[in-house]
Amino acid sequence: ARQDLAAAAVAMIVTVLVSKPHLLAEDQPVDPPAGWTLIPRTLWGLAGVAFLSIFIEGSIGDWGTVYLRSTLHVSAATAATGYAVFSLSMMTGCFVGDYLHMKLGPTNLLRASGVLVACGFGFALLGISYTAAMIGFLVTGFGLSNMIALIFGAAARRNPGGVGAA
Repeated sequence: ARQDLAAAAVAMIVTVLVSKPHLLAEDQPVDPPAGWTLIPRTLWGLAGVAFLSIFIEGSIGDWGTVYLRSTLHVSAATAATGYAVFSLSMMTGCFVGDYLHMKLGPTNLLRASGVLVACGFGFALLGISYTAAMIGFLVTGFGLSNMIALIFGAAARRNPGGVGAA
């Protein structure tokens, strides 16, 4: 473990030193820090969807392995693959998200993502088998992968006077 951590530390230091000259200069923020404010009514629906998507992502991260272990009675090592499958599908969805955004548009992509999340999460929770749960985690991760970015973009478009606050 010490050798692995030392190698990772060296790799991170080299990465920072190599990438530092290529970073952009920090600009002044477009809007001043908002502080505490009430959520405008126009953003309530988006805030609710954002909360639910982050809640589902967190529940799979925190409880996915417990669910697989206690409900489907798989080994601890096998149960840990549930989060790996979910994370891999989220990563894949992020990589293709811009392409899908251009092809489908933000509204259609958000709708499709919501359908994927509902179907995938529901399928995973049926408790049929380990394979079915993995398919559910895979579909859920792909659906969740772009939802927060889409919601933040929609919030910024609905509240152009305070993009940061939105």
